[in-house]
Amino acid sequence: MTATYTLRDGESVGVLNRGFDRANCRWKEADGSAVFQGPPDTASLSVTFFWPFAGGYHVFALDRQDYGWAMISGPSHDYLWILARQPDLSPEIRQRLVDKARDLGFPVDELILVDHGSAACAAGG
Repeated sequence: MTATYTLRDGESVGVLNRGFDRANCRWKEADGSAVFQGPPDTASLSVTFFWPFAGGYHVFALDRQDYGWAMISGPSHDYLWILARQPDLSPEIRQRLVDKARDLGFPVDELILVDHGSAACAAGG
């Protein structure tokens, strides 16, 4: 899965999420937009993929040195994403982020780790 963010006009962000559907042997994507909920230097946005429904998108941990990873929550503790520029985080960094999320009350035992292996699919394509 990939997520691509594009600053549109200084006030909104384009969001393109893509993932490979191995069962149907094809790429799926969702194209949305996000607007800042406050000042644009605070990473708290409202994201819309299907108008008029929007959800919160709040960056609460960030690799400020290399921007290699970020941890994002939705409007509640039911939504948590760990995003990284590379397909695999080191086990040490991943564990540190999971521990931080657990300490903040996120149900980390329910995290789904995405398999970033080959895009081979059931249909043989």
